[in-house]
Amino acid sequence: MKLSRIIATGAVAALVGVSTIAIGGAAVAADSYTNDTQFPAETSPYSAGWFTGGGSTGAIDSTPSGLSLTGRYQILNGTTPTTGLGALVDGADFTVISGNANFQIPLFTDGVANTGFTTLRPDNFGPVGLNPLAGWTTSGTFGTFAAGSSHTIPEYVAELTALGDDYEILAFGLIVPVGSSAVISSITWAGNTHWFLPAPTATITPTSITVADVSNTAKGVTGVFTGFVPNEPITIFLSTGNSGGPIDTATADANGTVTYRYVPSAADAAVGTYFLGAIGDNSDVNVSDTFAVIANSAATPDASPAASPAATPDASPAATPAVPVKGNASYTG
Repeated sequence: MKLSRIIATGAVAALVGVSTIAIGGAAVAADSYTNDTQFPAETSPYSAGWFTGGGSTGAIDSTPSGLSLTGRYQILNGTTPTTGLGALVDGADFTVISGNANFQIPLFTDGVANTGFTTLRPDNFGPVGLNPLAGWTTSGTFGTFAAGSSHTIPEYVAELTALGDDYEILAFGLIVPVGSSAVISSITWAGNTHWFLPAPTATITPTSITVADVSNTAKGVTGVFTGFVPNEPITIFLSTGNSGGPIDTATADANGTVTYRYVPSAADAAVGTYFLGAIGDNSDVNVSDTFAVIANSAATPDASPAASPAATPDASPAATPAVPVKGNASYTG
């Protein structure tokens, strides 16, 4: 889980909807969201972005859990570095919610002449097959390798080097074979994660609330977070933008939605702007939104047991610098 990205240095930079977490000056790689309507037919040459691979005879459908593929079906993305096969495979990953799917990497072994087409596929299904040191089968002959033979990624890299390193990676993606089906929630390639879940959202209500109301157990603020894998464990976090961390756990519902009500204790309620967010423990999807805690109005009774006379300056946190809500606050939801 990537929660450590948020609390490692205490620095959180979040945007409404999809959060971009900046730690130590290095931004997290870009995420994108794709549904079943965004897979046009294969073209030659391959188009940029996602498309349906030629020869697909099955079905594709978007579900709350991810992209449902019924074989034979293949999805490919033509936006990829053209070289660097070893490092790309080493950093690749994909999440299979259910079923069988196999990674695939089409390439030209002679990039200049656009010849020597082959597709490399792991011998093992699922993310376990992405091991560069395990067997991968080539669909075509190149160098000393026969079509249908199995070798490790370092062996393929060495053979491509022997051929002059003049190769071109054409795409990356997955294939679900005939008679199989799979639900895929994400693929990571070249440092970017491609999500097949609904684009996540975050909504906080109300967006502005008084010190007295935020600590009122009948009020507080409510966050609704979407875009998670159904029924996955969720970590709820709170931040001021300068410091923060996890405050509670929850579970996404059957639609991948989490509703969480945040109510700090009266002692911990303080004026300031806060980020309230959620991170999927399995999917690593993270979203957040902001809300503001403002000073009580003159007509609002002081939350302390002994309220000051009207003529006495209010001693509420209106004059207190904004601080994060402490971990010993009470929470409901």
